[in-house]
Amino acid sequence: MTDHDHPTASNYAAIGWALYDSTDFGGAIKAFERAITDHSNDVEALRGLGRLRLASNELAVAVILLERAATLIEAGAPAAHQARLTIERDLAWAYARLGRYDLAAPLLDRLPGQTPLARLLGSFGDRAGYRLSPGFETAEVPLVTRDPVPFVEVEVGSGSYLFVIDTGIGDVILDSGLARDLGLPLFGDGEVSVAAAQGGTVGYARLPRLKLGPVEVYDLPVEIADVRRAAPQLHGFIGTNLLARFRPTFDLARGQLRLGPRTEPFHPGSGARAAGFWLFDGHVILAPGAIGQDETLLAVASGIAGAGLFMPESSVRQAGLAAALRPEEALTGVGGGGAQQLVPVTIPEVRFGPVVQRKVEGLVGPVFPGLEWRFGFRVGGIIAHDFLRSYRWTIDWTQMRLWFETF
Repeated sequence: MTDHDHPTASNYAAIGWALYDSTDFGGAIKAFERAITDHSNDVEALRGLGRLRLASNELAVAVILLERAATLIEAGAPAAHQARLTIERDLAWAYARLGRYDLAAPLLDRLPGQTPLARLLGSFGDRAGYRLSPGFETAEVPLVTRDPVPFVEVEVGSGSYLFVIDTGIGDVILDSGLARDLGLPLFGDGEVSVAAAQGGTVGYARLPRLKLGPVEVYDLPVEIADVRRAAPQLHGFIGTNLLARFRPTFDLARGQLRLGPRTEPFHPGSGARAAGFWLFDGHVILAPGAIGQDETLLAVASGIAGAGLFMPESSVRQAGLAAALRPEEALTGVGGGGAQQLVPVTIPEVRFGPVVQRKVEGLVGPVFPGLEWRFGFRVGGIIAHDFLRSYRWTIDWTQMRLWFETF
């Protein structure tokens, strides 16, 4: 019996989870809705639909569904093994993304390894983080360089420092030395949160102020890591949770990051192409794609350099590319878990949403296992900067679309 199975769950709930596992999220939503129509107290359908509404960024609906599921379990309703744990995790992320850190903190405190993050979020009380300076409309942040990844200059404390813009991480990551210089108190150490899910730990702290171009952001939850150990010129990373306060456009041709109002309708150019995406947990962006003929979901991490696609060995096998591996050219990559061996491979074709590239250079290695099966279905790879640099691309949070324009 799997975590999705229970003898009293309806057939439609079981069908919903089977469709979820196969990444047919639209079909899963319909099945869960049918299950709830037939049995309004079906915990398995409520938690499944709640997770997918969370992934669709329908946060208020997700909270209603997940709170109902949690209440039913508390009252003794039957549910799958570890259902309470997964409901509390998803509900915590829904609260956090709504800015209700005070509600997310006690739930996170009950999850393995999340107590330091719970302490950090609990310190905000009923105040939201990532508060913008009044009167924000739009801003253009110049890129210091677009290669090997997009760098920006960020004002922290009384100095300016180089940061990477990386959609593969959640909260802002700050170098541990800079955090010490700023005198930031730590709330403890916890699990690393990068998209590649490499091993290792980070500290948690609150940053009073950060200035990105002309935009000032106040009271940020941040993660603390030894960034400069691997890249002495860097002092941190700007992640998805800060970018989610805006409608960001990565305009690499003009060398700028354009920040528009998050809720303002986006009007793409006539040649723009869109990919629907889902947002899992706090920050993981997933969109449909394909590695060769193997259709799969792909994450997107704008701050990873050195290849167009990072993938696990299982994706190499699925795509029939084992003979194309070049182990004699293996590289050593350094990440949160230390040194990792990465093997190059040339992929005949990679599709990410509506855009296709041929002869994409990929890297294969053990940096991936934490993400591959994190959500119960398989994620086949991580789209990285070398793939994205060919486009002007925008994250449209209101429509949950990634828009791509060729320049």
